[in-house]
Amino acid sequence: LRTDENVTLTGKAAIIGGGNTAVDVARSLVRLGVEPMIVYRRRRQDMPAFDPEVEMALAEGVKLKTLLAPIDIADAGNGNRLVLRVEGLSH
Repeated sequence: LRTDENVTLTGKAAIIGGGNTAVDVARSLVRLGVEPMIVYRRRRQDMPAFDPEVEMALAEGVKLKTLLAPIDIADAGNGNRLVLRVEGLSH
């Protein structure tokens, strides 16, 4: 459903993955007022996203955490927040 309504978002968000779509989502969230963090299971140089796109995302304020794999998402207990648990990987 497409509308002309403005959306206001706040807080933090985790984006799982290292492709161009993940980078695009993270950059869009920055522009909407969110603090996004891309979580990727491999090293940065192994990300399939185009390097210039990753560079622009980092310059815009997107955080990047690598060598992490999501293992659980749980309710934080305060109604509208979730907690992402990750596991460190070594390559």
